Amino acid sequence: MTSRVSADVDGHAVWFESPDARLRAAPEAFACTFLIPALHRGARLELDAPLCPSWSRGAQDLLEVLHRWWGVPRLAPESAEGQVPERPDAPRGTGLCFSAGVDSFYTLLRSGERVDRLVTVQGFDIDLDDSQRMAALSRSLRKISQVTGIPSIVVRTNLRSHPLFSSVAWERAHGGPLAAIGHVLDDSCDRLLISSSVKIGDWTEPWGSHWEIDRLWSSSRMTTVDVSSDRSRTEKIVAIAGEPMVHHHLRVCWENRTSVGNCSQCEKCLATMLELADVGVLDRFTVFEGSASLVARIDALPQIRSLPRTFAALEQRARLPPDVRRAVRNLRRRTRPLDGPGRRMAGTVKRWWSMIREIEPRRP
Repeated sequence: MTSRVSADVDGHAVWFESPDARLRAAPEAFACTFLIPALHRGARLELDAPLCPSWSRGAQDLLEVLHRWWGVPRLAPESAEGQVPERPDAPRGTGLCFSAGVDSFYTLLRSGERVDRLVTVQGFDIDLDDSQRMAALSRSLRKISQVTGIPSIVVRTNLRSHPLFSSVAWERAHGGPLAAIGHVLDDSCDRLLISSSVKIGDWTEPWGSHWEIDRLWSSSRMTTVDVSSDRSRTEKIVAIAGEPMVHHHLRVCWENRTSVGNCSQCEKCLATMLELADVGVLDRFTVFEGSASLVARIDALPQIRSLPRTFAALEQRARLPPDVRRAVRNLRRRTRPLDGPGRRMAGTVKRWWSMIREIEPRRP
């Protein structure tokens, strides 16, 4: 039997459902999901159910960070008065947001955190109607659960199709929905691990899921925890590169050019493949097409769009074959007009234009 919770947000239904666990219609889940989109509209979030006071206190600190990052107004959510469900006395375990990517595999295998449930979402990276790719991931989840003895929970949600949520870039807004999954599952676990994709001190750009804010989505019933922000992506890859489970089930693809798994062609796939080649284990990874055509695949990339620092570091890796490093160097040269001050200026113009478009509808 599938458990489903839903709410009406600006006239559109938003729902979460799972065949694997009982869900609770926690108002904190919907507040986490829509706080950042509402602030980008300059609107105050209003809920017709009482919010946990602990969550509201965290939201005050969160507003300060978001204002510093993006200049959004400090509009604290308003909620109805009433009794908030008490926290159960018995511990309910720890869930891990698990996509089978580098960060979540590292948390599972190397962080030292106890994990009681693997929590995967359809409707985030995998579309609700993408049954083929989800079936492939489900097969991996079953294998991983068999090896680790940790049960998996799949949650489905339509939140990305909501007009308010989709008006803000996923890169800015995705941390709240990750925390929301924990809140709808708070009958099943009382801690949710969110694997950091940003190492402290490595990257100063704001990001939707970030060590500065992940913990601030917590309530008295659900503690959200940022994990492994002391490790870079390269350090994580090196740490898990020898694991057979990772060889057969790692998923890093952003662009989903193939019907299942990794495309071995996009920027994210190639950066990961180069990291693995540098460690000397790429040929063990059945989830990629191998190292024979690395140069041709790099040459096929027109430019670097999102991982300039990664490729700059890879160009210096002495363990990579000279022709591969030369291909990376040529890729960076093709990208160079978008590097440095020019890239920063383009980013500034894009951010200002985004702000203008967000503000303009509110002009009298």
